[in-house]
Amino acid sequence: MFKKILRIGLWIAALFLLACALFLGYFLIVTRDVRLDTEKFRSAETALRFVDRAGSPIAQSGLYGLKVGYEQFPDDLVHAFVAVEDKNFFQHHGFDLKRMIAAAFYNLTSFSYKEGASTISQQLVKNTQLTPEKSLTRKFKELRLAAQLESLYSKEEILEFYLNTIYFGKGAYGVESAALTYFGKHAGELTLSECAVLAAVVKSPYAYSPAIHPENCLARRNLVLSCMADQNYISEECCLAAQQEELVLSDAQDQPSPFTPYLDAAVLEASERLGIEERDLAAGGFCLYTFCDSDLQRAAAELLAADGYYESGAPIPSSCLILLDNADLGVTAFASRNIAHLKSYARQPGSAFKPIFTYAPALERGIISPATQISDQKTDFGGYAPSNFDDKYYGQVSAREALSLSLNVPAVHVLNAVGTDYASSFAEKLGICTRSNSLADALGATAENIPLTDLAGAYAAFANGGRYAPPKFIAGITDREGRWLYHADDTSEQVMRADTAYLMTDMLRDTVKTGTAKNLRSLSFDLAAKTGTVGTSGGNSDAYSLSYTSAHTLLCYQGGRLSNRVMGGTFPTLMARDFYKILYRDRQPAPFAPCPEVVSCELDLLSLKNDQVLALADENAPAEYRISELFSVRYLPKTRAETFSSPFLARPDFCMKGHCPCIRFEAKPYYCYTITRNGEFWQEISGKEGEIALQDEAAGLREATYEISVSYRAGNGQVFEGSRYRETFVLPLPLLPDPAEEDPAPPREDPAEEPGGKAPWWW
Repeated sequence: MFKKILRIGLWIAALFLLACALFLGYFLIVTRDVRLDTEKFRSAETALRFVDRAGSPIAQSGLYGLKVGYEQFPDDLVHAFVAVEDKNFFQHHGFDLKRMIAAAFYNLTSFSYKEGASTISQQLVKNTQLTPEKSLTRKFKELRLAAQLESLYSKEEILEFYLNTIYFGKGAYGVESAALTYFGKHAGELTLSECAVLAAVVKSPYAYSPAIHPENCLARRNLVLSCMADQNYISEECCLAAQQEELVLSDAQDQPSPFTPYLDAAVLEASERLGIEERDLAAGGFCLYTFCDSDLQRAAAELLAADGYYESGAPIPSSCLILLDNADLGVTAFASRNIAHLKSYARQPGSAFKPIFTYAPALERGIISPATQISDQKTDFGGYAPSNFDDKYYGQVSAREALSLSLNVPAVHVLNAVGTDYASSFAEKLGICTRSNSLADALGATAENIPLTDLAGAYAAFANGGRYAPPKFIAGITDREGRWLYHADDTSEQVMRADTAYLMTDMLRDTVKTGTAKNLRSLSFDLAAKTGTVGTSGGNSDAYSLSYTSAHTLLCYQGGRLSNRVMGGTFPTLMARDFYKILYRDRQPAPFAPCPEVVSCELDLLSLKNDQVLALADENAPAEYRISELFSVRYLPKTRAETFSSPFLARPDFCMKGHCPCIRFEAKPYYCYTITRNGEFWQEISGKEGEIALQDEAAGLREATYEISVSYRAGNGQVFEGSRYRETFVLPLPLLPDPAEEDPAPPREDPAEEPGGKAPWWW
């Protein structure tokens, strides 16, 4: 048994040695031509470059690329980075073998690739010398270059290269830029706590940003301080004292570069596209080709900074402006104020959600058309009783009117008919994920907040005939050698029918003409819009204006502690109006292209208003009783009204009033009513509305027959006959007087005789 175990052990050892030999041989082969390019450590090309839509470089802020020497770094800054990033930095020769083995074991046992075990030297060569691909070959090259780096430069020089190239977010490259950006001071003036904050940020400039996620940043700062104490760089007392310090950021940069919000968003998107950390991306010499229009970006930033678009005397709220190009869904301009990062800023959308979650799904399923009549009165939906904004109700309104006026109760009626499951799946195809099954979603009271870019992207799908693609900042990425690593392709999909998108657009046109976005109606081009407001009687928290033309989609937003005067239709819509004037000062967008699957029909207004029935207009109806509306060819009305071609009268009430016949009926002003008695004309009624009561006081026959008929007389003289009713009355005979009750007759006198002695002839 011992010999058998020994043989197995020898075989395992031999296989292990063979694997090591093969591994070493492969390492030597793939790295034999790898050479360190020392110029890249000192070249500005190691930093990110940005290009706008026109192909011109985007100018960075004044803090871009500031570099300082190692002697200007505080000891706490160096120790903070070494403690948390590479605790054996001053002992190893480019890579940490023990750490690599531990990381490999962790990754194998956890079936993940979370632990990378890269040293500061490896990170530096990876970011400045190699492509961002994740492969064993690239890892081998990284190890070889790290060893070469250590042989050529001192530890101090390596740290200087590293700390001057890494990315800290908010457009800050290197610790000097980061110190000025976040704390308004030079790197040499940083405190212990501030040094730990910068060491915390670089792991993920977005997730640990002190401006965006201060709680995350403080937690990681405290971890950095603990690591420094554990490695004896600071005492426990200093550690505890620094951990108790508040995070205080500088407000010195009240006028940042107009491009900073856009470029921050572009960096985050590029890191996601390439699958690498922001800090690795920023130091790698990449060039990001954006969809940014530099002139419009500056105009957006200036507009957002103007005081006239905010409530006077109130604190400046969070605000932003997002402009999309409908052709490629690229973000043409993005300006923000008091919003640290667009991706992290998600809010309840309010009534801006109604087209996405309520009306468009209902149009898609044919549950409504723009003309569909919906009840607008206080309603309890199984315990949920929404109210209109001003607690005013209009009885019956069309879907078009309900959306234009942003009425709440009709929206809930529509969602109740559509179903929250279908509405959720429809919204998800528009890039909006909400898992709530509440009818309150009809009003934008979502359980999950919605990112602002997602809202803008959903509205762009209406403008694009139902095709959707997520909005994007990055058009392409090249490495330092000019090789393309990513290129944005057309990934749009048809997520709703073109007729649904067109009907939605046409309904939203009315919001501009007569509804909540009427502050846009002074613009002379074709425009669709919707507003949204979130708040209570005590104040509002969010105000949206979403609008689009055939060429662009625009979102203007304000949020925070707002008064009730700040609504989607007020300041955000005024901002949108004035930005459109800048956008289209030299040209105008084309009108919305008609959809061949949408047709205009004339409806019978009487059926619509009186019976809430969609019926095609009677061919003989006068113009005042017709209304034109758009319909999908899939859901055209099936019936045609006959109000005028076949006039109708419900059976009248024939009765006796005393000894007189009486006829009662409901008259319509557009009908003519002819009544005959015993076959002869008696009366004619026209132009009257409401109950008509006719009483024949002259009736004196034993039997009388009355006939009533209704007709419509067209303007061209044509007469259309309708309902006809006949009734015969048996009239009572007059009663004879009772002789006993009458006075006795006077004595009868003989008539005087005429001359000649004869009586009169009638005697």
